[in-house]
Amino acid sequence: MSGTVNNQQELLENTFEITEINLPDGAERRQHSRRVARWTATITTRDRNVIQCQTQDVSESGASITSSHDFRQGAVVVLQIQSFYKGSKKNLKILAEVKRSSISTTHYTLGVYFRDLSEGSHHFLKQYCENEI
Repeated sequence: MSGTVNNQQELLENTFEITEINLPDGAERRQHSRRVARWTATITTRDRNVIQCQTQDVSESGASITSSHDFRQGAVVVLQIQSFYKGSKKNLKILAEVKRSSISTTHYTLGVYFRDLSEGSHHFLKQYCENEI
């Protein structure tokens, strides 16, 4: 029996305990830099419903968006963002996929991945998120 206890103790000593301290936060897990951006946006669904929403933050590959409507994971939508930065307006039209959705008392928060966007839109978002503009 003492051999079993010793083996268990040895296993515990050689085990790395995963705690919240060891887990990377969202920024460390993300592939691209994100930046706060409160821009007006619309989502157009496959059946042509248009939903008004707002970006919370953006990256060159996705965005966090608040919406009054929920979307299922995997839904593909057309996302149009009306960015306004340093006095310049830029309209971005993006084919996006809903990767996650959460609910609060006043709205849904959607995590969307940009499946297809123009080179110009990609360049603008990358520069914006990396504070190059």
